[in-house]
Amino acid sequence: MNGSNYVPMPYSPVEAYSASNDAVIPSGGTAVGGVYYDWNDNGFIGVGWFTDIETGPMGKFADDQAVIDYLDKLAEAGQDRNLNKVFSDWQDFLGALDYETARDYMRNFEDVVYGSGGGNCVHH
Repeated sequence: MNGSNYVPMPYSPVEAYSASNDAVIPSGGTAVGGVYYDWNDNGFIGVGWFTDIETGPMGKFADDQAVIDYLDKLAEAGQDRNLNKVFSDWQDFLGALDYETARDYMRNFEDVVYGSGGGNCVHH
């Protein structure tokens, strides 16, 4: 089992008084990016699911075994073993928050995963 889920980075709303007809990002502007989270049987970066981070995507699971049980139940129901619904729910959760809080929650999860040796999280 393995997979990857992309999570767009929350962005701050801006007021726009005019828009350029050019397909360019103006000087000082930024493009919206995000992070790919790759996982396998042993969790993110092969060291666990980080269920202890309540504000992360896996925070709704009690422990690593609960994640495996969730994936097994998908397979038993004839569905693909993936985390698409988990990450979709997390994006909805982040989207309901103010920009700063959503960004902080996402960065916190990313920092923990990267801090564990996580070469498998790729910024895009």
